[in-house]
Amino acid sequence: MPAPPLPQLAPAAMSGRLRPQRGSSATVVPPFVVRVAETERRTQRRRTLRPALLLLSILLNAVIVGVVLLVMAATVPALAGFHPVTIYGGSMGRALPLGSVAVMQPVDSSAVSPGDVIAVGRGAGLPVIHRVIEIEDVEEGRVVTLKGDANATPDANRVILTGRGDRLVYYVPWAGYILAFAGSPGGVAALVGIPVLYWAFRRTSHLLRRHDPRKADVRW
Repeated sequence: MPAPPLPQLAPAAMSGRLRPQRGSSATVVPPFVVRVAETERRTQRRRTLRPALLLLSILLNAVIVGVVLLVMAATVPALAGFHPVTIYGGSMGRALPLGSVAVMQPVDSSAVSPGDVIAVGRGAGLPVIHRVIEIEDVEEGRVVTLKGDANATPDANRVILTGRGDRLVYYVPWAGYILAFAGSPGGVAALVGIPVLYWAFRRTSHLLRRHDPRKADVRW
């Protein structure tokens, strides 16, 4: 019995082109075109995401470095005998802004001069850090008149300096806020969360560089 004749292929099929069936509006796209299109979309997404991650990484690095430098400037001098004091008032104005940390050096009372900013203890409260505007030497010691730079009048009570006390060397702005925040529950969470966030951004940036679409081998 003779074999049935083979069906004849349409010219479009013989040429390798795919056409939609009659009655259908769908367009058949060769698989390699789809893969190339998907790769191009992924490339575009990565190119869009990379600058944002780079900017976030730079900002995060700047914040971390800035915080570390401020904290170190306010606390490390304590290892050399200096006394960091957080400023809770604004009586010294721009000379000692609210929320800063004043780094004080112990000096002998004989080394204090008019214009120096010194710390004076008053009872059990916080020390008063004001500027010396006048000094009078008496038998009991050195009597100084103090005044806050932002105050209109000198302090009501004069102070007798004896022995040693603290004199301002420099101050670190905002360090008091940072140290106070670091001691709070939210600060503890931030100290843990910021390094984790930093690692996540670094890891994501590394993966994007590792899988650079421009170096990808597109196959079909």
